[in-house]
Amino acid sequence: MHSLRLDYTDRAVLWTSQGAVWLAVGLLLVVITGSYYWYLAEETALVAEKIEAARQHTGRERMGKEKLTEELKTFRADIKESQTVLGQLTIPWDPLFIAVEQVGGRHIDRIALMAIHPDVGEQRVVIEGRSADFDVLMDFVTQLAEFDIIRHAYLSRHQREDKDRDKPVRFSIVAEWNVRS
Repeated sequence: MHSLRLDYTDRAVLWTSQGAVWLAVGLLLVVITGSYYWYLAEETALVAEKIEAARQHTGRERMGKEKLTEELKTFRADIKESQTVLGQLTIPWDPLFIAVEQVGGRHIDRIALMAIHPDVGEQRVVIEGRSADFDVLMDFVTQLAEFDIIRHAYLSRHQREDKDRDKPVRFSIVAEWNVRS
């Protein structure tokens, strides 16, 4: 039989070969995990910078597109206004006024012209005025239609008003003009 050895002191073993191996493995895992964390942090920073650059680029493009849209709206408004002015300039005013003045001169005391409104798109003018009676008005419309510049002339509206004794018939005539070639 063996002798019994009893040791009642608390003796701690600080280093064993197995403990040193596990310590080395643990430190190696900490270093690997730390370096991988550092690598991911760098990648995240690069991706965040690229996202911010893309946002700024997109913001600049959006601002550029908005600016272009506003400029396009301005240009369209300018073009529309230019077309309106060009249309006003292409109205054959001289022949129209000559026709209206000659016919109006024949009925100088019986018809009073109040306004002439052009409609460039429809190539017509609306002539508003007052007449002494309906027969004089119809004669005015008939004589106006005889001019070469006038394609059609017709009475579009008339109304008798007894307030004005000299010219009680209020009227509107629509006259379409011929296009010059």
